[in-house]
Amino acid sequence: QVSINSDSAAIGSPGSYAVTSGPLGTGTITLNGGIIRPGGVSGDRTLHNAVQIGGNVQAGNLSTQKMIFAGDVSLSATNPTLTMSVANTANTTTTAAIFAGAIGGGSNGITLTNVTLSHNPTAVVVFGNGAADNRANTYTGLTQVAGPFTQLQLNKAAGTNALAGDVAVAWGTVKLMQSDQIAARATATVSSGTFDLNGNQE
Repeated sequence: QVSINSDSAAIGSPGSYAVTSGPLGTGTITLNGGIIRPGGVSGDRTLHNAVQIGGNVQAGNLSTQKMIFAGDVSLSATNPTLTMSVANTANTTTTAAIFAGAIGGGSNGITLTNVTLSHNPTAVVVFGNGAADNRANTYTGLTQVAGPFTQLQLNKAAGTNALAGDVAVAWGTVKLMQSDQIAARATATVSSGTFDLNGNQE
């Protein structure tokens, strides 16, 4: 097991995409704080480990590289904040992190925001791995989008919960990439920002 409590952890090197074949081994990675980012000069980085988020974490790099969390993720803190970092380029939308596995955590929730940069690029975090991803996220706490240039994309198979609990858009955007991504009994509240159906239904 590897725990990151502060500072910065760079994952992988050019040509090395699977942490399970690298120095972090096959155990759970516990993120209690700090930054987890792609290492090297190019290429995305995939974590095949299970991940536990127990504190406020920054994901991504000041680049177009992204972190792909392929294993299951557990929210062990009540409401951790995940802050996305992308290249500081004007009029761009860049993915910082993809959560391709299932996210659990009981009644815990998560707040999503972005690093403040001078050119205001949009930082994207994706819950789901596309139309064939039928592994539901099960945490039932509030998901809050709270960054002015944060976009949460919900991208699991149609009818599969990317969000099992309520969602609040205080800033930024929630965008559906497939239909029926939010639990039927959940509430979506938009106080300032955008809920983009993107041609889908909910």
